[in-house]
Amino acid sequence: MARHPRLHAPGLLYHIMARGNNGQNIILTSTDAK
Repeated sequence: MARHPRLHAPGLLYHIMARGNNGQNIILTSTDAK
């Protein structure tokens, strides 16, 4: 079953997470973030 589309409205705050396998961090240095 597909998930519902994200709600998008001006002025809303979003919590964005990016994790690798098993919850590992994928951004390890400031260079990775660029």
